[in-house]
Amino acid sequence: MKVIAVIVSYNRLRLLQDCIHSLNQGSRKPDEIMVVDNASTDGSQEWLTSQGHITSYCLDNNKGGSFGFTYGMEKALENNADWIWTMDEDVIVDPTCLEHMMTLAKSNPDVDYWCPNVVMPDNKINLNSLPETNTNLDLITSTFIGTLQRASSLETFGLPISNMFRFYDDIEFYWRIGKQGARGRMALKAQLTHFSTGKKESEYLKDLHTDKWAPLYFQNQYYYLGKKNGRLNQLKKLMCDIAHATNINKSLIDNTLTLIRAYIKSLLFKPVYGTK
Repeated sequence: MKVIAVIVSYNRLRLLQDCIHSLNQGSRKPDEIMVVDNASTDGSQEWLTSQGHITSYCLDNNKGGSFGFTYGMEKALENNADWIWTMDEDVIVDPTCLEHMMTLAKSNPDVDYWCPNVVMPDNKINLNSLPETNTNLDLITSTFIGTLQRASSLETFGLPISNMFRFYDDIEFYWRIGKQGARGRMALKAQLTHFSTGKKESEYLKDLHTDKWAPLYFQNQYYYLGKKNGRLNQLKKLMCDIAHATNINKSLIDNTLTLIRAYIKSLLFKPVYGTK
């Protein structure tokens, strides 16, 4: 079975090189390594074009991780992948990670995707990458950090949303295909290290007016929660966020305006499934 690793990269050449090196050291190596570079300016594109063993797609402008992963999945399908292994460039995979997941994949034909254990550099579980499960231990959501996806399931259930830029594109995708019948499971013996742990929601609320990504984080979260839980629960979450943010930084008016703008944008958001 052909496995294509899809890495999305932006301005982190050294991390990208380390990630690819770890893939090449695996007991089961991917059959093809594909990198979608989001218009890096740190020499990544020049390095990629000099590597004959890497399939690279260097974009003209930064369209975000959501576009990068969707584009990479489309290209992997065109290159006849059986399985697509997604990750950011700030990942180091354990030598047996893919071997463990492929062993499970071969013996469980009814499972559409496998999620490894994602740990931080101190070997603690990365809670931001921890998937949500149901009572049967089937995954409800996952992330694009190391998940191994059956390629045929993309043709059955569809592609991710490409225009969310970042935040919740992966969670929405796995929730959506799960509602259609896709199954995901944890591969407990497979492990990788993720060097960017990401912010917690409380940190985005604290930095609501200083972190340029905070409004987009809540916009995409509200969009996802509206689809998952309905508009009433989405509105309740907005009210809770306003109260929580104000308790943290005491800026009631600014918090209310910023979060309401994010909420309105989530209502007006028009998703693009795939990139074509």
